[in-house]
Amino acid sequence: MTGRRHILTLPVVLAGLAFVFLVSVFWLKTGRVPAASGGDEVWMGEGAYWLLQDGVHAYDFLADDHEHQVVSTFQPVAALFTALAFMIGGITPFTLMVQIPLVATVAMLLAAGVCRRMGLAWWISILVPCAALGLMMVERRLNQVRWEPMVAMWILLSFWLLLGAARADGLRKYLLQFGAGVSATLACITYYPHAPFALLALTGAAVFVAGWSPLICLPQRIAGFAIGGTLSGVLFLVWLLPNYSYFHKQVLSFGGEHYFQFENLLWPFRALLAPASMADWIALVEHLIVVSLALGIFWILKDARWRAAAWIALVMCGPVMLYRKPIMDVAGGIFGVIILAGLASQVRLRLPRLAGYAVLWLLAAAAVGRFGLFGYSAYAQADRRSYAIFKERLHEALGPNHGKIASSQFTWLALREEKGRGEFNFIAKYGDPSYGYRSTALRTREGVETHSHIILAKGFDSLIREHYPEMQSALDDGTFVKQAEVEMPGPALPWSGAPIYECVIYRNTKVQ
Repeated sequence: MTGRRHILTLPVVLAGLAFVFLVSVFWLKTGRVPAASGGDEVWMGEGAYWLLQDGVHAYDFLADDHEHQVVSTFQPVAALFTALAFMIGGITPFTLMVQIPLVATVAMLLAAGVCRRMGLAWWISILVPCAALGLMMVERRLNQVRWEPMVAMWILLSFWLLLGAARADGLRKYLLQFGAGVSATLACITYYPHAPFALLALTGAAVFVAGWSPLICLPQRIAGFAIGGTLSGVLFLVWLLPNYSYFHKQVLSFGGEHYFQFENLLWPFRALLAPASMADWIALVEHLIVVSLALGIFWILKDARWRAAAWIALVMCGPVMLYRKPIMDVAGGIFGVIILAGLASQVRLRLPRLAGYAVLWLLAAAAVGRFGLFGYSAYAQADRRSYAIFKERLHEALGPNHGKIASSQFTWLALREEKGRGEFNFIAKYGDPSYGYRSTALRTREGVETHSHIILAKGFDSLIREHYPEMQSALDDGTFVKQAEVEMPGPALPWSGAPIYECVIYRNTKVQ
């Protein structure tokens, strides 16, 4: 009996060690890998900064002469979170990136909680969130400051509350359902492209958990969920409607790739044959496996809770099929691993059950290995990835006399607090799909010449030539001359990608 008990506790210990290791790396590397101010955290940071300064969610660094950025209606939930982080800890590399470890930790705990409420053993429940991080479609998003991880967190919370409500009675049942409805609304407004998917996934899950039959009583069985979702949705509309003109320009008119188009349905299958990278190919394959697994669960597992989880996995894989984004989802991957664990634990045949458990352990081992590499990179390149060193070198190279700055996003953290309204304009590091309403200050020669300095990341030459012709003209004719270069110490690791923070500073010769 003692030996058997020891064997039964060993998986719990191993899964627990993996869980603690992954969470620890999330927290310890924050602000180091990925490097701060290198990605979408700057969008949240800019909105949060002006929310604290003026009480208005705005992207002043997209300044134009049409007042389109006076108010930003784009994804306010993440900016509110970042504003709270800034309020507590100041504007630092850690607070700018803190969404990563906090959302990841909460999501992992909720995934384990969902597994326990579905009746899975402790070791499987702890192993599932670790295994989910072994998926490329989960790790590459959960490991960045993005909107999708928050969507996954709200979906997990909503489903966890729905499972609790299914076992409760009376007022507690309605309160849990109400909380699930509010969480569903937060999932929808955290990232608008995912809103229809999150709404469909969670409404369907609520119906599955409550039971379809008798149909006439269904509204009563999901009343708490419906009321919570409706009331919170109305509050969002109260905020949005006075600014609808901005919403139309900033969201509804923002590029066809974010909407349902027939050619988008074919894109994933074309991308499998000619992917942009191996990581994209792996993520696309993972999505197709999750979809296949979710469809199979409906035939194999009769429990309504598992069908609800499979429904969420299936629906939340939808964005990758419609938006031409190979890494577009987190929730679908996490729920895919949850239903894999459910299938493995409930199948009667020994060989399929062992195969399912083996896949979970292999995914968890892949996650531990990958995060070990992240942790090593963070400390082996501590100086090269230090934003404090970059900020010091940037200011030294820039000099004391600088006014309006045009720069790509990696300087945002170093310069934002020094610049007022209209003094920091953003150079997108990608093709600008919102050309029609954004950054007119950088699209005209007159606007370009109002800047005292232009700061370009190394390797931006072709992008500037293509998307900012007036800026390129000012560089070519000597209006802006090279003032200095900023380089970071230490060698790049083979897997670390492009040089971090290295840039060239150009000074306007017409501005003293």
